[in-house]
Amino acid sequence: MWALGSRRRAAPRAVGALVGSVIVIGALAGCTAPAPAPSPTASTTIGATAAGTETTSPSPTSTTGATSTPSTSPVPASTQQGGGKGCSPNDVGVPAGADTATIADVDETDSDAVEFYTEQPSFEFGVHTKSGATVTLPDDLAGPNTHSGWMTRFPLAVVAVISDGRSASLHAFVNCRFVKTAGVDGHPYRFTLNGFGSFGTGVGCSTYVDGTRKLVGLNAVRLSDGRYRIDSTEVQVSADGRLATNGATIRGTTTYSADSAQVRAADTSTCGDVPIVHTSGR
Repeated sequence: MWALGSRRRAAPRAVGALVGSVIVIGALAGCTAPAPAPSPTASTTIGATAAGTETTSPSPTSTTGATSTPSTSPVPASTQQGGGKGCSPNDVGVPAGADTATIADVDETDSDAVEFYTEQPSFEFGVHTKSGATVTLPDDLAGPNTHSGWMTRFPLAVVAVISDGRSASLHAFVNCRFVKTAGVDGHPYRFTLNGFGSFGTGVGCSTYVDGTRKLVGLNAVRLSDGRYRIDSTEVQVSADGRLATNGATIRGTTTYSADSAQVRAADTSTCGDVPIVHTSGR
């Protein structure tokens, strides 16, 4: 089930440049206090694919987001993520030629990790921990252009988002594995991007006063004067990584021009200053 608001344009425009943390400030500045969100249903949960709804991605029977298996052997409980011991090494390195970026700790070792996107032999997003574990996530998103991904820690789970410019799929990294994250209807939880769908335009992160980072679905809504407001809906991922539900929606009150950095970023998949890795687009 894809969700969130109404479609803001009759036809999609090209993906704008990825913009760092500006969307966080732009989306939330001057906003009213969040109104209570409706109870999530098949028609109101952001991102997840529902039977009978419009989709630009592979069907929920595909393997996107399934528990990863390619690069690691079973991880002893004493070394699982969440235990503070890190992931067990597997002597598998980052693939040659992959696009890489250093990211913050993902296995509770207080050590940086490396995220990457590789194209050989097929598209895969992955992470290499400081402890020496390489874990990959197969990418079967259908978009023909550049694919991208990022990974970071939220209050309950480490989350990874991969996208093809038209949609983005949601996953969690739990017990040193990538876990498929589903919506309340049981289907893989996905966001629509860049006008390719009717239920939101992007995915990002926001940071509140207490410093807590939140995952949010974004919706750049075209107003009658041609400007846009940006609404954001918190997406809460469970500690086991398997369920995503909607939290409160904040309706933007600041407006932006169509070519503004804020609106371009609201069409994409970003998370503030979290690095993003890409395929080459060839």
